[in-house]
Amino acid sequence: MGYLAHIVLALAAQACAAGGYALGGKQPVLVLALALVPYALGWVARTLFVRGRFRAGEGVYRVLHWSPPLLYFAAACACGWLDSVQSWTGRASSFLAWPDWTMVVVILPFILYELVAIDARARTTIAHTDRARWRTFQTRLFFSGLAPLCVYVVIASLVGLSDGLRIRIEEVRLWNALFAVVMLCVLGMMLPFLLKNTWEMVPVPEGPEKDLLLSVAQMARFEHPRLYVWKTGNTMANAAIVGVTPKSRVVLFSDSLLAQMNPSELAAVFAHEMGHAFRRHVPIFVVFVLGFVMLGDLVAEHVFHDQPFWAFMTLIGVMGVWFLTFGWLSRRFELEADLFSLDLLGEVRSLISALEKVGGRLRDVASWRHFSTAERVEFLSRAEADPNVGRRLRRDLRRFTWLGIALFVVTAALQAVRLVHAFPEDRVRAELCLGHYERAHDVAPATGLDPHLATLVDRAWEARNDPTLENVAARALQSARSGDLDSMSQWIELGRLRNDEVMIDVSDMLEGRMDPQKLATILHRLELRAGTADPDAR
Repeated sequence: MGYLAHIVLALAAQACAAGGYALGGKQPVLVLALALVPYALGWVARTLFVRGRFRAGEGVYRVLHWSPPLLYFAAACACGWLDSVQSWTGRASSFLAWPDWTMVVVILPFILYELVAIDARARTTIAHTDRARWRTFQTRLFFSGLAPLCVYVVIASLVGLSDGLRIRIEEVRLWNALFAVVMLCVLGMMLPFLLKNTWEMVPVPEGPEKDLLLSVAQMARFEHPRLYVWKTGNTMANAAIVGVTPKSRVVLFSDSLLAQMNPSELAAVFAHEMGHAFRRHVPIFVVFVLGFVMLGDLVAEHVFHDQPFWAFMTLIGVMGVWFLTFGWLSRRFELEADLFSLDLLGEVRSLISALEKVGGRLRDVASWRHFSTAERVEFLSRAEADPNVGRRLRRDLRRFTWLGIALFVVTAALQAVRLVHAFPEDRVRAELCLGHYERAHDVAPATGLDPHLATLVDRAWEARNDPTLENVAARALQSARSGDLDSMSQWIELGRLRNDEVMIDVSDMLEGRMDPQKLATILHRLELRAGTADPDAR
């Protein structure tokens, strides 16, 4: 989860830069030089550890761990990395806009900083003999978090090859929402495949260990148990079930976990993981996250309709609330999975023994997603002695789950109403953006269309027989020369909707006070776009 948080922060940094919050000019050399910072932090942390200043060293090490997104923020906002990429490729790429292949170049510094930080951390705290496997394991973890983003960029780039499809998804919010749902389903179905190809996984070999796991699965009526060993270089003791459907999911046991557990402990751990599947914890998490995403989108759309940066930051803020909710819920879902192990096996001694082995000297330390080992052991002991302990937990979780379902249903209904209501106008705007002026007139509703958009449709109808941008510019020029500035601005807006750079520049010039010099510049730019001016004339 640490690397996932890094990736989210990196995307937020990119949004800041794309939203106009860049602090400096284009300095690509400095972007590369920032890669030395993790090594400097590692040297400082190592020096502090050697001198016995462990608290200060631990603080510097934490900064080292979080340095990649912070350095990427500096690269994007202070060193103008996005502007540099745009000047090299001719494309303005950002996660806020429709992503294409240039996103790979945009995100490269963050990948570099992350890999350098992993190496610096290995040199700071890992013994020389273990560094290579620790570095390899952490790199695989990082790329497993990056893989879904890469899949999204690849699919979006392929969709973007068709201007018609891309613009309709961008402009018609209903199609945009359906595209997001399809992408979510694709990524959910691909997750086991992505993990198998980013983590080092092999099937559990034939033998007593596999026979034991299959018998526990049969006891629980757990269908299609695909069992894998997750090779971590013995750096992590963990187990997990990954996948949406019974046929796509895989069960992972890390090499370190398998090395530590005796048969009864391994059975208890597997029962715990099956508890997550049987209690549908992942679908509940998905319901919660979709509910919060839709809530954030509704707030952003209502408050910051024409401010994409602040709309994005509003969504980030709402997701921050979800982040806290997820932690609270995750810790209690772990307890519910522990209860499933108790119910299935009829005893808790094996699970408690497994927890103690994994917790080790950190048994009293809790995390964002898990209660401490000591707290879980104490809960299991109470639940075994008093069944009401488990009943109360399940009752509270049911209530919280229904709250999440209610949030999802209400926000989904509000979103559906909004999307259906906006569909007619969105279709018209999409056709205008594509230059399909006759079709825009045909699909426009007879009543209820926004007056400004209706005016643009009527204006576009005049150019239906020649909807080229040259003709649009020529008509804007004709309106300007006749003194009809309203008509001129409407023609220019039609050109801007088609993302024409000249029309965008001219549209920006129209803002503010109009003077003769500015009008002359506008007329010259329109003449150039219409193909009726001498390019060398000023």
